Amino acid sequence: MAREVLPFKLYESRDISGMVKEDNLNYNYMIEPQKATQHAITLLAANVGVDMNVFLNKFPVKEFETQDDIIWDLVTGNDKNVALEKAEVTVGTEITSSSTDKPGIGYSSFYLYFPENRFFVTDVLAGEKNELYPLYVMEDPIQVGSLWRYKVQLLKGDEELYVPVEELVRGKRFSRDAPAIEQTLSKKGAGISHNFPYKMLTNMSSFRMEYTAPGNMIKRPLTVSWKDAKTGKTVTNWLDKLQWDFEKQYQKFKNFLYMYSVSNRTDDGTFKQRGLSGEIIKRGPGLKQLMESSNYYTYNELDIEKFTEMILDLSVNRLLMGDREIVVTAGEYGMYEWHKALETKSQLYTPARENYRIYNAKSPDGISSAMGYRGQFFEYIGPNGVKVNIMHDASKDDRYRFKEGHPSKPGTLESYNFDILNLGTVAGEPNIQKCILSNGASEIRAFIPGIRNPWNFKVDGGTYAATPIDGFQETRLFTGGVLLYDPSRTGTYKLNVV
Repeated sequence: MAREVLPFKLYESRDISGMVKEDNLNYNYMIEPQKATQHAITLLAANVGVDMNVFLNKFPVKEFETQDDIIWDLVTGNDKNVALEKAEVTVGTEITSSSTDKPGIGYSSFYLYFPENRFFVTDVLAGEKNELYPLYVMEDPIQVGSLWRYKVQLLKGDEELYVPVEELVRGKRFSRDAPAIEQTLSKKGAGISHNFPYKMLTNMSSFRMEYTAPGNMIKRPLTVSWKDAKTGKTVTNWLDKLQWDFEKQYQKFKNFLYMYSVSNRTDDGTFKQRGLSGEIIKRGPGLKQLMESSNYYTYNELDIEKFTEMILDLSVNRLLMGDREIVVTAGEYGMYEWHKALETKSQLYTPARENYRIYNAKSPDGISSAMGYRGQFFEYIGPNGVKVNIMHDASKDDRYRFKEGHPSKPGTLESYNFDILNLGTVAGEPNIQKCILSNGASEIRAFIPGIRNPWNFKVDGGTYAATPIDGFQETRLFTGGVLLYDPSRTGTYKLNVV
């Protein structure tokens, strides 16, 4: 990453933390008497783009009365694959990948062991080769230790057919096909299998920020000023700058909490660390950690076709074709890679004969033939109703949080990583949702006035103070978190860097 050096810089900036007093401003060249006001160009705009905190504000929040753990059930369909533990040609004679056995030849029976009592007598089991080797369950299963043993037989019309041993090794997956019974005087039918909901768990996080300022800093003018790029407000005194910095950092930390917080819950469900008060610190997971159990893909060069295949993998059997609108977040450099990949793909088609992308430009030197070229791709509609919307996540471009840069291109490495978010609904709720405390308890702001304070500033006359100190304090306390109801609807497309 390039070192941040500004040419023609007069003073070296000295950053500090904690209370800022008048002497600090003198030391940092921010107070000079009777000097005309001037605007300082900020190195980083106050509002450079949308982050997850801002984006999630578009959706309803989930309110809770307390900070207790949040639990919900994730319901899945009844279809399921069960991994084979072992197979035997006869009880006690295990089939291995090097076996010379021919299980099922001549309509002979053999045995399969599964960790679940998932199948029934008369069931037909489909392995990974599906229709090639359908297996008929001949008897009710028998529990053997922690496993369930099934006696099976090949259900095919070829007496010479057998199941290759490599299809019967540990880890091979089996599922239920339609059962099979005799057509005369059948005695028994297959039962019903059930999938029980997954129990999902999360908790909110809290953080607090505060500052203390001396009373003589309340109306302290500065020799420089800052202009908020979004609101247009000009900051001309120290108190405005103090509160401006306070608000920016507070909002950034909220976004980091929603997106990047890592839970400190132990495997036994408890929390071990204690804060300054001696009480337990409970840190909840952010969206990135909640997505860890979902779909993960890597790329070397961004390819729209492969990207579409990945989206299909997320959508098939989860979303109807008309509901496959996906939001993908990336940093600015990731968005540029996305644009270039779509630009390359668009060259495969006959271009539309119109002049939308070419326009007359204003020329500073009066050249009448000045032209411009425009256009950046933000959406893609692919096969089977897949629609992808690319969204800028400004936090991915934060060079101070993401220290690792791309090895051969500009920008942070995180800027090139794509987070795939399906913002459909799960049981009527947005799949990704903020969670906060009800009745406004998630955002607490407290002011502690001293002898001089900005909320009751009087040169003469009486005033009320909560402390005898000539100064004041502001404290903000936040409690909240993020819910991801169904992680399987999300994914990460990460740049593969060796």
